[in-house]
Amino acid sequence: MSGAHSTPDQYDTWLISAFGQEAQALLARGGEGGNEQPNGAGENDAPMPPSAKGPNGAEPQKPEPVKPGGKRVKLRKLQLEWRSAESSARAQLDAFVKAVLGDPEIKNSPQFADVEKAMAGVTAAMPDFDDALLDALDDVDAATNDNDRNTALKAAMKALDSYRAELDKAETLQELQSIADDDYGGMEFFSGLQAALIALRSELAAA
Repeated sequence: MSGAHSTPDQYDTWLISAFGQEAQALLARGGEGGNEQPNGAGENDAPMPPSAKGPNGAEPQKPEPVKPGGKRVKLRKLQLEWRSAESSARAQLDAFVKAVLGDPEIKNSPQFADVEKAMAGVTAAMPDFDDALLDALDDVDAATNDNDRNTALKAAMKALDSYRAELDKAETLQELQSIADDDYGGMEFFSGLQAALIALRSELAAA
């Protein structure tokens, strides 16, 4: 627009862009005549705010609505933290198994074959967590209203509590963690997951 005054179409575009769908009701109350503008706006309207104009005077684009399920970066961060915690715990457990089987005292023991057989099944002691938490965090991010967002947050909390309950029942994993702490430098598989779940719950509560 080259002039100092906004045209009716540009005014409408700016109003909806600035105030969202609520402006439609305001526009509808502008009068019964097709050319009448809201609140008596017409040829002598005040200039359109410079901030509402795009480059080279182009009409502004309507901004994307702010979603109640925002804070996308933080939610993605929580997903990455949980994936990382799971991956790290499994890697630490594998390292523990290798350390035990590579221990000279154990390798030279008459019971080495029994120990080797027992350690082959150690990975089964790790709980097989489902994707409930990741799915719930996706739902939080995708929510378009407070009700859906709160429902998804509750589902995410429920998943975390379920994971914690599964971990607490993993007695073999806890016993192996004690051995790792006492004799193999404290490789964190059980304790690493435990700390991650506590931290994630705290972060989710603040999301």
